[in-house]
Amino acid sequence: MDVKIAVMIVTLHKNISSYVSLLSSLLLLLAAFNLPISYFSFLRFVVTLGAIIIIIKKFKSLFHILTFLLIAYLFNPLFPVYLYDKTIWIPIDILTALLFLIMAISIGKNKKEVKPDHTNTERDYGRDKIY
Repeated sequence: MDVKIAVMIVTLHKNISSYVSLLSSLLLLLAAFNLPISYFSFLRFVVTLGAIIIIIKKFKSLFHILTFLLIAYLFNPLFPVYLYDKTIWIPIDILTALLFLIMAISIGKNKKEVKPDHTNTERDYGRDKIY
């Protein structure tokens, strides 16, 4: 029973990171329109959360870590970076949305796990030992 719960948690973890990446991408694309300031506060929170999740997920790749640390810094809701001009933010939002979309696709591809083929291997159980 514990193995099933662990498998469900791992599968859910993979799905959550993929969904958060996809959600961040969609929200960033919507940011090109004139929306209220509360939307952009929500956007900062979601994008920072998504960047942190990807940093945790891809901690072995230095490129991913540095790229998404920069994204988390630009979009952080605690100490916001103000560029004061929407024409500067639009290309940043689109580029960041593409990065999140690429990560969502790559996380989705990594979801498929290959089960090892044990048909030709000899099984060794401790109880089968002859003393």
